[in-house]
Amino acid sequence: MTEQNPIVQQPAAQTDTTPSMVWEAANTRHTGGESLRLGKYIVGEWQTDATLPKGAKSTHAVTCRLPGVRPALGHCETSANARALLEKVVKSWISQAGLSLTAPTIERNESGVCA
Repeated sequence: MTEQNPIVQQPAAQTDTTPSMVWEAANTRHTGGESLRLGKYIVGEWQTDATLPKGAKSTHAVTCRLPGVRPALGHCETSANARALLEKVVKSWISQAGLSLTAPTIERNESGVCA
């Protein structure tokens, strides 16, 4: 008679742990802005720059928190341009680091904020 082992080893589940990028409303005391998360880490944001003189065209300040990238990326005229600039920088950084993103790369959060 052969004994059966009650503990059956199952193959490891194939999980993709590569994070995706998600835009969410910025939790700051300043009005207007969004943060970009790469997994659980905030990698950058854009905010309306209140320090600019009245009538300035490019009022959306874009900043990045990734290592090796200068923090102040500049100013954009619209929030869509600010999002596009930060996404481009983050995707370039990911590519140069030899990493990849899961699909889709940009997700909507609970409030529906997205590029």
